[in-house]
Amino acid sequence: MNKHFNPVFCIAAFLLSLVVFLSPGCSTEKSKSIVFEAEKLYHQAEKLRQKSDVKSEIEGREIINQLKDAYFKTTGFCWENIDSLPLEKYPEERKRLQSVGFMAANRLTQIYSAEKKYDSVIFVANQLLYFTDLEGVELLTTRFNLARAYQSRGNLTDAVDIYHSLIDTFYPPVTEQNEIIAMVLNLPLQIIRTYRIVGQDSLATIENGIAEEYYKRLIEDWPNSDLEMAAIGNLARLYYDLEDWDKAIEQLSLLTDSTGLIDYEASMMIAGIYINGKKNYNNAIRIFDDLLSRVNDTTIIPDILMRKGIAYFEKKDYEKCRQIMSSISDDYSYFYQKSPIPQKYFALCFDKSGDWNRAENEYKWLIDNYSVSEPAFDAHLTIAEHYKKLNNKGLADSWYRRADEFYNTMASRYSNTRIEASAISYLAESARRRNMWDQAAKYLEELHNRFPTTEHGRRGLINAAAIYREKLGNSARADSLVELLKRELLPVDEGKSIDIITENNK
Repeated sequence: MNKHFNPVFCIAAFLLSLVVFLSPGCSTEKSKSIVFEAEKLYHQAEKLRQKSDVKSEIEGREIINQLKDAYFKTTGFCWENIDSLPLEKYPEERKRLQSVGFMAANRLTQIYSAEKKYDSVIFVANQLLYFTDLEGVELLTTRFNLARAYQSRGNLTDAVDIYHSLIDTFYPPVTEQNEIIAMVLNLPLQIIRTYRIVGQDSLATIENGIAEEYYKRLIEDWPNSDLEMAAIGNLARLYYDLEDWDKAIEQLSLLTDSTGLIDYEASMMIAGIYINGKKNYNNAIRIFDDLLSRVNDTTIIPDILMRKGIAYFEKKDYEKCRQIMSSISDDYSYFYQKSPIPQKYFALCFDKSGDWNRAENEYKWLIDNYSVSEPAFDAHLTIAEHYKKLNNKGLADSWYRRADEFYNTMASRYSNTRIEASAISYLAESARRRNMWDQAAKYLEELHNRFPTTEHGRRGLINAAAIYREKLGNSARADSLVELLKRELLPVDEGKSIDIITENNK
């Protein structure tokens, strides 16, 4: 049988071979087009975010909804197509697609967190973790956002479980560039602090042991590194909070400079421990004298002198303290003009020495010249308390009224600032000193409502709960505030700082 040429068959065979030949290239182009489309969607969402100009509450709500839709459109596209880019075949493209999905999901997390819609944050984060194999900073950020959402929703146990997993996953807590990840390094301290604040001391004690072991392990595993130094500092902070003064000093003494001497910051912390903790003022003064003998920086010297003066004040050597504060005024006027602390102790020295007339004048000078500072706020109550102890009701009431007017003025003038937060806290303190417990609790709750994410706000809620429980007999209200505290998020950069000024206020 003769075989005839069949043009249709030949064309079909040629096309089939062409498809087989080109299919890898087509597949590659498709993978790139998926990434390109995802990036385009994300950039469109970002463009909308950058151009958004909220002019009213209604317009703002519309823009937020549009942003959510745009970012969800991006994540939706990423998750629909991610299986088309298997890791073993398209590692680069899949990584880029995951990164786009992460960025869009992170934007959604920010929006929902601002709206306090923590269930939505949890949904977005879990969806991201389900569809991707995130690593590094992206994984840390997503897991951390998830933990904070659980905590904000009131589920502290699940949040702490995730925090622990981050500590384990990111060991050692450094990036590929060998930079310390402070967010992770400080987590053990944050967990302890959270449990302490909400009154779960037994859990805090357990976490103390875990944190101690963690920092000791870092010190042992990474000798002669920045990480070792940071871990030593945090271990010292842990011992300080436990009031284990000797161990704290032992750790801080390991932080040395290039000459082998204990470095400046660590020396100041040790001196602070001698003043606040061990009440060994002579040792603190010795440290300050040593620093003064080897420091030439005129921006640092007056600070050392000021702290040395405080040590003498605590030692009840008021004349020496006053001499030092006076020398700062004479020799470092720029520092004296900037800081209210020397003037505060100048007044305190006259007060403690029994020269009230001079003390009151110095307190008034403090009020007039450092009006937005906490020492000036405190001076009002100091004067009021003096006349209260003398049973001079007229002058005491006059100064309390003057104080309240001053605090209200400062709160109004410096709205939404640290100064307003201080003013509200002093309004509460003024009420507390007059046994006006309802009023004090009201101001403390207001302080938290106005500044919920700050130390002032958290401290306000703690003190309000104590007043309700101990002074007003309202345990139910106190418990509800403690539950609210469990949802509060602590700063993530809390580290080793130990300061005699901030931790030993007069």
